[in-house]
Amino acid sequence: MRVLIIHSRYWSGAAFGENRVVDDEARLLASAGHDVHLWDPRWRQPTRSASPGRCQNHLVAPSRGKGRQTHSRHQPEVVHCHNMFPALSPSVLRTAVAEGAAVVATLHNHRMLCLPSTLLKDGRLCEDCLGKTWRGVLHHCYQQSLPASGALAVSLTLHHALGTFTNKILYLAVSDSRCGPSTSKRGGTERAIRVKPNFAWPVRRREGAGEYFLYVGRLSPEKGVASLLTAWRALNEPLLVVGDGPEAARLRAMAPPGVDFLGQVEPSEVPALLARARGLLMPSICYEGEPRATWKLTPRGCRWWRAGSAAFPTS
Repeated sequence: MRVLIIHSRYWSGAAFGENRVVDDEARLLASAGHDVHLWDPRWRQPTRSASPGRCQNHLVAPSRGKGRQTHSRHQPEVVHCHNMFPALSPSVLRTAVAEGAAVVATLHNHRMLCLPSTLLKDGRLCEDCLGKTWRGVLHHCYQQSLPASGALAVSLTLHHALGTFTNKILYLAVSDSRCGPSTSKRGGTERAIRVKPNFAWPVRRREGAGEYFLYVGRLSPEKGVASLLTAWRALNEPLLVVGDGPEAARLRAMAPPGVDFLGQVEPSEVPALLARARGLLMPSICYEGEPRATWKLTPRGCRWWRAGSAAFPTS
């Protein structure tokens, strides 16, 4: 089967879980004998000195023409779309449907509900913008920029109005927590959503009690590492922090004794670190979807969400 995987690659590389999921799923499909092509344009995070228009230009990139060229070259039978922003846009979905391919799209995060996709604001859970993306524009929620937030909100609103997120697309949620009502039904269009959990490659099990506690992930506000380090001051235990991100410098400065930062390591090195760890710590303060690290520790992974919230009701 000819499969085209589309993904706007995040700037943080292997530290970003979605990048890793895309690479591993492409590898898994290819190993099963499928003809896999990965279209993954890269985008670098603008510096503080970059003009606001630079963020905006990325969000309105003319990806439709490039999408048609890619389809024409590879003639995919299945198109699997992951992240669309900021190097691409929902136009890639319209093109895939128009070209007659079977189209699936993975819901890794809450982009359909929230401009920054985390349902988090000022370090706290936030559901103010559910179905009202204009509020995210007023709060400069995306990249802390009014132009960037406005461009993303316009893009999402426009494509909803155009019917881009059509019922001809099968949506794959990585966990039950990604199946909120605003994701499954918006603009009067009922959408097909199935839960397809992430997976992880087999790794060696730990032997013995382990040597240290371990955090593996992106160093960004929603991951809650700052709270972890604050709590760690009361403990006399070794902690390894593996990963990189925008909070790296601040976290290193506030870390108590006994905490070592390894920075970003190669994905192939992570299993060995896990095999020697006493425990894996996941202090996220956001709605996590399906952290793949948990699949290395338990056979079924885990489910995280706040029961009874507006986004994910229990009934």
